[in-house]
Amino acid sequence: MSTHRLRPTLLAAILACSAAMNLAQAAASVRLQSAADEPAFLAAVGVTPQMPLKYQDEDGRSLTREVFYERLSRAEGKLSLAVRKTAQEATLQLQAAGKRPEIGRFKVAPGESMPAFSLRSLDQAALTPEMLRGRYTLMSFYFATCAPCVAEIPALNSLQAHMPELRLAAVTFDDETTSRRFVQDHGLRWPVYAQARPFLQSLGVSSFPAFALLNPEGKLVSIGPLYELQHSPNPSELLQRWVQEQIARDSGKT
Repeated sequence: MSTHRLRPTLLAAILACSAAMNLAQAAASVRLQSAADEPAFLAAVGVTPQMPLKYQDEDGRSLTREVFYERLSRAEGKLSLAVRKTAQEATLQLQAAGKRPEIGRFKVAPGESMPAFSLRSLDQAALTPEMLRGRYTLMSFYFATCAPCVAEIPALNSLQAHMPELRLAAVTFDDETTSRRFVQDHGLRWPVYAQARPFLQSLGVSSFPAFALLNPEGKLVSIGPLYELQHSPNPSELLQRWVQEQIARDSGKT
């Protein structure tokens, strides 16, 4: 879905649901202005029109659709939104603004090897687990209509400039056309690997943006910062420091 099709208020989705329909969770810092905004927002986070939808308050109590949107419209930024999706239904729940979102866990734990995959960049360069060996690799997981993903681009580009020894890979489930437009519109300078939904599912990525740092043996070192990066006064410095600290710890220098 192109960013041009969504109103700006709908582009503040912090996390998106995994396409694997197994209690995938997402949290969204959004301010829907009315129930009329709902269809476009639900489409952006992967909730189909056929999926039954529930509405809840901050404590999980059921609300009618009308009361839910009345409370959201009167909140004046003091409420945000959480989205939970299962194979059977989806739930929209009010949350206190600023509440730290739950960070999903990958299916791969630190110290384990990455699942088998074969990706191809927009420049048609291949990437496989075997090619990860030899140096540290940082993968950034994003999608085009994720506003925090867009906000992180200056920090990503800064990291590329300051740590050229890193292998970098921006991985998305978006198609190639959307990915090329994203690069053109936002100036992302990382190699972009599009149409990677099977890899994202095998890895268990259910929230965006997210990072995976891999060591020279191709094993996962750490999953890295979401909330902290989005709220840091200096995200470029925070991201670089986080990568350096993880590498130092992995290489036994700390």
